[in-house]
Amino acid sequence: MDKFPLYLNGRSIGELTVTREGLYDYFAVECSPPDQEVYRAYAVGEQGQLRLGIPEPEGEVFRIRRRIPVRETAEAGKLVYGQLQTLEEGGAWGPVFTPQASWRAEPRPERLFRSAFLREQLRGVSGVLTQEQAGYRFVALPYDGRRPFLLSSLFCFARISWISGREYAIFAFDRDENPVFR
Repeated sequence: MDKFPLYLNGRSIGELTVTREGLYDYFAVECSPPDQEVYRAYAVGEQGQLRLGIPEPEGEVFRIRRRIPVRETAEAGKLVYGQLQTLEEGGAWGPVFTPQASWRAEPRPERLFRSAFLREQLRGVSGVLTQEQAGYRFVALPYDGRRPFLLSSLFCFARISWISGREYAIFAFDRDENPVFR
């Protein structure tokens, strides 16, 4: 049996356990009640994510158990952690980013890209965080709904999320510096 932390908005709130039995992996999620929102659980690997379903209340905790064939779980790569996402955020496709611990500050974000457009858009922006995983570059730009949106021409590719108590617009870029829907 393997155990992984379960995150919600970068904060550990429970545990994901995985047990292999023959041709199947058995997933079990157990967490404290997140809040009044409905969340979907995911097992996040180095190359993708597996949709596990919606944890349901069982006494004082929320749980879900799911059996998935090993041939399907292998597509996500080596598992890293579990994650809860709102139904609007979630999806079975696209890259995912790891919890806040893997983010690093980037004092000169324009150096992250070869694209003249992206370099110019990010020149002088402070408070930028970045990380790379599974062939994607994730860039977190400080977000404040009262200020102009950074990278406004790419706003539909952003996911607004909290990292270390601050709100960010998070973008994913592939190796060719194309934005990717998440």
